[in-house]
Amino acid sequence: MISFTGTCEWFTNHPLFQGWRDNTSSCFLWGSADPRCGKSVLAKSLVDHKIRRSEKQIICYFLFKDAHTEQKSAVNALCAILRQLFPQNEKLLHKSILGDFGRDPGWLTKSFSSLWDLLVKVASDPNAGELVCPRRSR
Repeated sequence: MISFTGTCEWFTNHPLFQGWRDNTSSCFLWGSADPRCGKSVLAKSLVDHKIRRSEKQIICYFLFKDAHTEQKSAVNALCAILRQLFPQNEKLLHKSILGDFGRDPGWLTKSFSSLWDLLVKVASDPNAGELVCPRRSR
């Protein structure tokens, strides 16, 4: 049996992580490092063993990869996060959000600022619960 005791404690003991973990409102925690420094291991450990899970929690992933143009795009990352988020909580896909999609087909999936605004709008919804989006890259 694999033991995860002590895995990633350097991260979970950091005041920024603890502040994010204990925050009662929506907020982001950004962690980055050079390639091959263990970000994927850290993300998996956090999601599987360190982050308190609840029924009101949604976890979304995007895997950045330098070798693939589409996997280097922040726009594609936000699209992927939103595509994972809505099926996990359909209450978030309400009329005002659908109105954003219906304005001009295709505009939303090309605009980082529009996608970011949409993610912030969704995260601010009282039905959203806790949204966890670990950034993983390879």
